[in-house]
Amino acid sequence: MLQPRALMPPLRDWAASPDVLRWLAEYVVSHRPAVVVECGSGASSLVLGYAVQKAGRGRVVALEHDAAYAEVTARRVADHGLQDVVEVRHAPLTPWPGPDEREWNWYDVNSVKDLDGIGLVFVDGPPAGTGPLARYPALPVLLPHCADEVTFVLDDTIRPDEVEVSGRWMQEHPQFVRQQLRADKGMHVLTRRPDGAPG
Repeated sequence: MLQPRALMPPLRDWAASPDVLRWLAEYVVSHRPAVVVECGSGASSLVLGYAVQKAGRGRVVALEHDAAYAEVTARRVADHGLQDVVEVRHAPLTPWPGPDEREWNWYDVNSVKDLDGIGLVFVDGPPAGTGPLARYPALPVLLPHCADEVTFVLDDTIRPDEVEVSGRWMQEHPQFVRQQLRADKGMHVLTRRPDGAPG
């Protein structure tokens, strides 16, 4: 579908599984979001970049908390000739004061302040080991930067923490419609449409 121009890194393990990446690529090609944000970087950055190129519209911003891995991903992006459509931003984990009078360690919010019109968010970080419900901040932090029609894809929903995150998102943002799709590691797709139509 995407015809990579260089060797792709291994999938699964820490990386997203092939079925999730295929879903993301097909979504980008068919919906052509202006801005795609991914929490975490790696093979998904390349797949999303190729999909954006094929769609003929948009760009990808990958948030990566690990400086060394951000450099690795940026080199791979260049190797594949995707640097015009994929930007890897080093965004260290910093305290984010969320609800329940607690703090999350999430990507530095300054790294997304300039973004607007986000149409797709792929949430595959921070790693679970950084704290409970580590991926919860993605939706409340990024939603003010999103287009009216936006989709959040939460990976790894075979894990209880991700299921709880997804449930909290739906409870706090009932304007979203959720699909729970089968994948190697599970995925939830939450879509907000401006006309109220189902996702």
